[in-house]
Amino acid sequence: MYGGERQVGYVSLNSKSPMSMTAKILVGATTPLWISVGIAGLIIGGPALGAIAVKKRVDGKRKLENYQCQPNDTLAKRSKKFLDSIVGNVPRQYAGKQMEKTKSVLSKYTNSLPRVIDADWKMVSQLNNETRDQGEVLRRCSPIQKRSYESWERLGFLGVRLYPATVDAHDLDWKEDVGSFIGEGEFSSVYRGTLTTTGSNTTKQSNLHQIVAVKVFKQPFDLPNSRFYLNEEIIIRGLNHKHILTFYGSMRMMSTHNPSTPSVDHKFVFVMEFCHDNLRNVIFNDDSVTPAKAENTKRAIESFLKWAIGIADGLHYIHQKRLFHRHLKLENILVHKDGRAMISDIGIVGHYKKTEKSIIYLAPEVLKDLKMRTKEADIYSYGIMLWEMWYGTQVFQNLMPLNKDEFQEKIARGYHPETNSRRIIFPEVLFIMKRCWAKDADKRPTAQECSMSFLDISLTLNNESFDKPSTHAQNPNTA
Repeated sequence: MYGGERQVGYVSLNSKSPMSMTAKILVGATTPLWISVGIAGLIIGGPALGAIAVKKRVDGKRKLENYQCQPNDTLAKRSKKFLDSIVGNVPRQYAGKQMEKTKSVLSKYTNSLPRVIDADWKMVSQLNNETRDQGEVLRRCSPIQKRSYESWERLGFLGVRLYPATVDAHDLDWKEDVGSFIGEGEFSSVYRGTLTTTGSNTTKQSNLHQIVAVKVFKQPFDLPNSRFYLNEEIIIRGLNHKHILTFYGSMRMMSTHNPSTPSVDHKFVFVMEFCHDNLRNVIFNDDSVTPAKAENTKRAIESFLKWAIGIADGLHYIHQKRLFHRHLKLENILVHKDGRAMISDIGIVGHYKKTEKSIIYLAPEVLKDLKMRTKEADIYSYGIMLWEMWYGTQVFQNLMPLNKDEFQEKIARGYHPETNSRRIIFPEVLFIMKRCWAKDADKRPTAQECSMSFLDISLTLNNESFDKPSTHAQNPNTA
């Protein structure tokens, strides 16, 4: 529970008792008497208290039904009752002033609508009667477009600064120190913390404490990620899927000014579900879950298929929500304590840069234009991850150290990871990988198609016999 209700809950749970010291002494001195009287009253008044409790539940149900049928009228009546119960007229006067201000702002927008509509009609008429060639229009309109883009850019950064925190800083206990440090990526560091949330049952309210991962971005967001944050943070916070890492919310924290980055005055903090490890570490450090290396090939393939299906299911879910992951790689797939693959870091990476760590997962169209991050581009990245999951090693090692320009040209010409048929004993697995790597984005499968294909493979797994791959088979990166 966050937002206004969360703040009210937090204040009520943590408010100090207004009881004076004299009253406390009096209560303490008469405690034996109150205990006796209280027990007697409880015995005598038990039936009456039961009736009162039942009446409260009935009244509560009736109020809920009234709200569901007439929410606006019910809220108006409850608000009036609350204001009438307050001694003095100050809150009512304050609320009245705020409403007048709101009406004033709304009236300005309302009054401007006819002018906007009239301007739109004039623009349509002008475009219909346009006789100038494209070059002349571009020469005259380019400066206007440039100024508009600059204004749009400033508004985007302003929006991020004004966006309210969705996690209460009072509820988050963490330290940006070595003892809490979990790991570090290109654009952020992750720490271990504790989030306190308010739970409730039929008799009392209680605080729930849970271990969380606290992701601290090293720099403010660039413009594209600022836009994604404003448009998608609330959607990502509402995602609910067994293969999607829970995102609890975000807040800003003041940063220590660095002479090299004098404009940096804040850093974003994301609070997420905690997992002990990511899939890259699990796979690269354990040959038993890597089909190309394992002694027990069947068991390794079972692990591969479980993760491949889980990731595809999670990816299909976020694509249905009209979200794109945009930077899918094994480091962003975490492993739940029950072994499930959990997709993390959806949508917002912080900065769009072609780094050696990220470039190897990017689709050809994204390497050409970093803004071309779509669900088809996610599928390409998914295909690269499948290769690493099968072989248990980083992709494109034969091209390291990476020359970014040369790599981009190779991928644009259709270059893809080397494969070794002696190590991929299921042709269907290789077929799915290659479909994901398709140069033409429209020819790539959907996440749902990938999930269904791997599910079909898993159903035939029990009918297959497995031989340990030849130890003389070539490394696919050097083949």
